[in-house]
Amino acid sequence: MKDAAYCVKCRKMTKTTEVRNDVSKNHRKIVRGKCAKCGSKKSRFIKSKLQKGGDFVNSLNTFTGRVKLPWARFSGEMHLPGHNLTGPGTKLDKRLKVDGTPKSW
Repeated sequence: MKDAAYCVKCRKMTKTTEVRNDVSKNHRKIVRGKCAKCGSKKSRFIKSKLQKGGDFVNSLNTFTGRVKLPWARFSGEMHLPGHNLTGPGTKLDKRLKVDGTPKSW
């Protein structure tokens, strides 16, 4: 069923009423609604397809699978020698202005 989700109160999959699509705090697609039997709130994450573009590290990890890459250990940004805006994990949205020029630090 497309409009079914697990109800914690009923402890089984039930139909959902008042269905609405939403986005969670961490920017994942989610469907919210109410249980048709007991009226409690329910939510279900929607599986998103791999989007084109995106982070360089994530795209490499999809190709390499279970192989641990050297930069997978570091959570922060890594820069190529002599560069400020290139390398795995670089957050360009925080480093560039809207027009694409670097922010002054």
